[in-house]
Amino acid sequence: MPARPRVRHALALSSLLLSSVLAAGSQQHLAPSDCLEAATALEVNELLRARGEGAALVLCPYAHISIDSHGPPITFTAPRQSLYTKGFPEDHSRATLVIEHTGKHLSGDLTTAVAASCDECRGLQIRNLHVDGGREQLGGLEGGDALVVVGGAAGAQEVRHVDAWGARGYAVIHAADGKEGTCRDVVLSENVVHTAGDALFDAFLESELARLREGPPAYLGQERPGTWTDGISVSCAHSTVSDNTIRDVSGVGIAVRGAPGSRIYHNTVVARDRDMLAGISLVANPVFRHDTAALGGVTVRENRIHAASAMIRIGIATGSGAWATDELAGDHEIPFSSEILRNRLSSYSGYFGYAIALSDARGLVVQDNAISLLLPPSLHPPNAPPPRPSLRHRLAPARLHQLALWLPAVRGARVVVELV
Repeated sequence: MPARPRVRHALALSSLLLSSVLAAGSQQHLAPSDCLEAATALEVNELLRARGEGAALVLCPYAHISIDSHGPPITFTAPRQSLYTKGFPEDHSRATLVIEHTGKHLSGDLTTAVAASCDECRGLQIRNLHVDGGREQLGGLEGGDALVVVGGAAGAQEVRHVDAWGARGYAVIHAADGKEGTCRDVVLSENVVHTAGDALFDAFLESELARLREGPPAYLGQERPGTWTDGISVSCAHSTVSDNTIRDVSGVGIAVRGAPGSRIYHNTVVARDRDMLAGISLVANPVFRHDTAALGGVTVRENRIHAASAMIRIGIATGSGAWATDELAGDHEIPFSSEILRNRLSSYSGYFGYAIALSDARGLVVQDNAISLLLPPSLHPPNAPPPRPSLRHRLAPARLHQLALWLPAVRGARVVVELV
């Protein structure tokens, strides 16, 4: 393929840099005079540094931003900076950020395309972009960080209308909690996150579980670097994760790592071409151990989790006890008084191991959730296996209400609740 002409890009970039240098001392809110058609991560970073606080970096529709897999990611440096496509399109015309090899080497260790978790990065906006992590070309990376990282000490950031895929590390989008758990109020909304991670047959049971119990410490406290990739991971307290679509990731669709006071609602999680560990998972985070009661519980409501043509091992899970049986009571509790309300779990040609598995929680309310399962003809009676529990829990006192279960293709089916 012939090289992309860069004359217009070079002129536009020079103009943007010159105007930034001249105006940086007198203005806090800067808007570029034009949009970028093509650039590298190094050039984008230079613009962000030169413009400083409030810089709005606008990319042209169909723009291509190349991020060298041997270099740094796009790195935000100051409050209220933003990166978006001109006109805020929501279709294929959005600008694309891509991690790729730009020289003779085909690998590289970079797994993060956008780093926006610095101590000064409050009030950032990342909007209306495509982000390609390059996993198909570069492969996954053991211990790799998330593709888009926000949160951190500052918080109050927004990621909206981003289409992201191919993460090489443990998650596609991650909202970090900060060094002392100071992050608050990240918004992850109306994004599409898909096609990330490998789901090898029975790999979790045979290899990963053994490593978790006997192997080296997990990278940055994350349990599944490398092979399993989560869709959206959130540790920042009082965050909002809403109206996102998470499709075909091998780890957890939405992983809530502590994040007390957060709201998870109106999201759709679908497994089509690879098995998924969990649709939505709530686990403890020791950073918030002393602040959980004040910050409040997590609300998971009105989400859709669908095993379309692949397995989801657990639809909604709380606590590490859903995956292991050797945890001590109280050591890994999710935020007190969390709620799981009015979620819908469905399966057609795919299936669940457990629809809901609960552990390590106090004051948990599970109410008005619906499970709709359609089994293939090969599993109809008399060939059907014995009924398996649809809900499994090992909890301190909690309230479990009105769990509705439909099995339209199986006569004589029954709901089984297993207490462990």
